[in-house]
Amino acid sequence: MARFYSDKELRGSTVYDKLGLAYGTLRGVRVEGGSLLLEIVVRASGRVVDVGMLRRRLGIEGPVEELVAEARRRGVGIPYRRMEGEVEMLKGLVPVEEVWVADYSEELGMGVVLLSTPREARYRGLPEDPPRPRLAPLEEVRGKPVVSVERGLLGLAEGYVIGPGEPGLRAVRSPGEEGYVSWLKFMNVLKKTDRGLYERLAGVYDPLRHTTLPLGELERVKPLLTREAWDLLEGFIVYRPRRGGFTDIPWSKVLALGDAVVVE
Repeated sequence: MARFYSDKELRGSTVYDKLGLAYGTLRGVRVEGGSLLLEIVVRASGRVVDVGMLRRRLGIEGPVEELVAEARRRGVGIPYRRMEGEVEMLKGLVPVEEVWVADYSEELGMGVVLLSTPREARYRGLPEDPPRPRLAPLEEVRGKPVVSVERGLLGLAEGYVIGPGEPGLRAVRSPGEEGYVSWLKFMNVLKKTDRGLYERLAGVYDPLRHTTLPLGELERVKPLLTREAWDLLEGFIVYRPRRGGFTDIPWSKVLALGDAVVVE
């Protein structure tokens, strides 16, 4: 069953269109003509649309999105102006019927709203029905919100995973690595190259009592490590999947890749 949120609970959430393109930020809601409308705003600086002049040219009122769309329809030039600071503009009023997903993650401390329409693509003049995305370089994917149309906000894209016959994408809900250092093995090697450092580290974390060192405990010993010792230690780090803190999605289930990753 779909969960519902108040506008206060989702206020400040990024709104994405169906292609995963960032459309704006949810400021609140209003009721007009018996419909519930989402107020979507953007903060802009530098070269921005001159809303006042565009309204005068068109002779109509409305949010930025509607003005730009009407100007393009009529073939009217869109005026711009330079801003010294930052200004908040009402970009669009979106009927709640266009909301595909609305979700909030306590673990990530963020909310998202995904629209069922290609509003931002239309605003930018981009194709509104592109093919499914091909596998992209990891740097173009990592850190982006992963939103499922069936399960909501799954987490942030961390990296690719290997599955039967195809790659997948891992979305994590708990940022940071999970794993441990093979401490006893590391210390046995270090003892042969730097006995003094071995003794200092053993005084903090005895390898005979603790054969592994959780990654969360690295800060206890890190200040004592030399550059050479740190390089050595990295070879003894064992990473492992977070228990219950991630979701793996087959790439064939990825619908769109924009500022967010949209999946089935």
